[in-house]
Amino acid sequence: MSCLQPCIEPCVCWSAGLWATLQFKWIQLQYPAVTLAFEKMLMAACLPVAVAMHTWGAVATVGAEAAAYYLAALLGILYYSFAVPLPSSFFRKPASRGIGALPLPRLWAAMTR
Repeated sequence: MSCLQPCIEPCVCWSAGLWATLQFKWIQLQYPAVTLAFEKMLMAACLPVAVAMHTWGAVATVGAEAAAYYLAALLGILYYSFAVPLPSSFFRKPASRGIGALPLPRLWAAMTR
C-alpha cells in the first residue's frame, strides 16, 4: 500500500487545486472551455484517489483477507458514480425569450384568452 502513496498524494493535491480553481466565477465566465476541461479532469481524477483511500480504509477496518469482498461492491458503486459520463454542471440551457417563465407565444396565448 505504501508504494501507491507517492502517486496518490500529488493526485489529491492536483484535484484540490482544480476544484479550487473552478470556484472562481470569473474563470467560469471568461474561459468556459477551460472550465469544462477542468471539470472533466476533476471527475477523472476522483476514481483513482477514491479507490486508494477506500482500499486503505477497508484493509484497516476489516483486515486484508475480507477487504477484497467489500472493495468489489464499493468499486462497482464508485465506477457508476465517477466513470459513467455525466452532463456538465456548467452547461446552461439558453434562456427562453419571453417575459417571466412563459415564452412569448404561450404568453400571448395566455393574455388573449
